[in-house]
Amino acid sequence: MKDLSKKDNGTNLETLHVDVLLEVSKALSASFDLEKSFGEVMNILAFRLTMNHGALTLLDFETKELIAEIVYGTDKQGMTEVDTHRKVFESGMPIAISSIGGFPLLLGGPEMPDIKKPNISYLCVPMKIEDRVVGVLSVDRLFDDSIGFHEDLRLLERITSVIAHTLNLYRVADKEKEDLITENKRLREELEKVTSLNTSEENRPETSPLRHLSMEKVMEKKLHDIITVMDVSTGGERKLYANVISRVEKALFKLALKKSKNVKYEAARFLGINRNTLCKKMKKLNIST
Repeated sequence: MKDLSKKDNGTNLETLHVDVLLEVSKALSASFDLEKSFGEVMNILAFRLTMNHGALTLLDFETKELIAEIVYGTDKQGMTEVDTHRKVFESGMPIAISSIGGFPLLLGGPEMPDIKKPNISYLCVPMKIEDRVVGVLSVDRLFDDSIGFHEDLRLLERITSVIAHTLNLYRVADKEKEDLITENKRLREELEKVTSLNTSEENRPETSPLRHLSMEKVMEKKLHDIITVMDVSTGGERKLYANVISRVEKALFKLALKKSKNVKYEAARFLGINRNTLCKKMKKLNIST
């Protein structure tokens, strides 16, 4: 129900401005469906004010292609004509369409044209993001003829500012979503590369079921290095077997205990011996946990 009582009172008029802006904000935040939100905005202007016909046109921020067009009323009534909207997009300023001849009047600049409200068919106001016009809101009127058209224009500019702010939030959210998708794709591709590399490694001869041959070569090289630095003086060579076995055994038991987090039962199972044997060996090799 329209509430324009005491509309000549400045305080009540400003209150109506605020009320309408709050309703518009709620409508825009209620849904991520732009056409649905914009349709609700047009309903608010119609039922809270005196708008009979209106249109809201939106272009893509980057491509400038039409992505939404909402019309309220029986028809477009010339509000979304290409020439009119082109002038708004090019000038970045509001335009009034005169009912006398239908020619457009720019409402920007230092001096406001002296036109009577009954002589205005439509007001067209740009929506801007970062000084770029991304849409146009057109209405036949917001208040009746007893209130000057500058009040219609002032409220329209406030409304388009709220809409533009909401659109910018949507744009930033979409950009963050695209960046997240791109990053996820990049990580997935890297993971696939790593997986592919691991698969290739597993299929290599040295990592195949015959990999024990490669392990023997590695152990042979390590034993060669150990023997090279061991004492082979008189009597030393007779202890070679015992020294190597004890060193290997001690290192092997330590690794098994580390792998099993010092759980002796699990370490023994891993080594393939019983727990008592492991404990005796640990004591003999002076291994503590």
